[in-house]
Amino acid sequence: MIDGTRRVTVHWLIASALVVCAAASSASAQASLTGFVRDSAGRPLRGALVTIDSLNRTTLADAKGRYFIGNLPAGTHVFRARVFGYEPVDAELTFTATTVDTLDFELVRFGIVSLDTMRTLADADAKPAERQTRELIKVEQLADGHYENVYEALISVRPTWISGRAVTSPRSGGIVVYLDNNRIGGTDELKNIRLNIVLQIQHFNGVDAQARWGIGHADGVILIETVGATRRNASP
Repeated sequence: MIDGTRRVTVHWLIASALVVCAAASSASAQASLTGFVRDSAGRPLRGALVTIDSLNRTTLADAKGRYFIGNLPAGTHVFRARVFGYEPVDAELTFTATTVDTLDFELVRFGIVSLDTMRTLADADAKPAERQTRELIKVEQLADGHYENVYEALISVRPTWISGRAVTSPRSGGIVVYLDNNRIGGTDELKNIRLNIVLQIQHFNGVDAQARWGIGHADGVILIETVGATRRNASP
């Protein structure tokens, strides 16, 4: 038989154990991010830095290129992977208190990037008017290409608009396509848009796209403006 004192002690021990288990469970459920940093040939980039500037957090990729960041607070964070001699890459993800996610980075050497990529790298330092000109294509600029559709044209003259960010995540939605400000899907939809209805094509990087259209556009946006939409807007 358990007397009153021993019964209280047993109940206290059980309650304490439950509190300890709950705390351990909460600790194990903290948000985290893991993945790999590789070069364009798929080789691991040992010693690459993955940082979150807003949280003053930094981690190093190991010999296999793998990194891990734990104990992430809920919210939207920008992750940057960089290593000497390579173009840094940024990625934005939103976390809850228990999100466990993966994000792989592909970095390209500065010395072997294409002219189009170098133009993209210069965007951060370019004046807004200069950047807008580079990110805008008038349909007359494509007249000599004899392209069947918008997809073929962009693959030829702006391939980086199609390829998007050099990051891979299960929650990355890909580049979003808008036709006259109506969302129609991903880049495959560009194959269904013939150039004879297009007035201009505009590209927005992830930061600018999310500022305009909100969360879910971290890979960027391609905005197609058609001749018909311009005529409708011009009508009284």
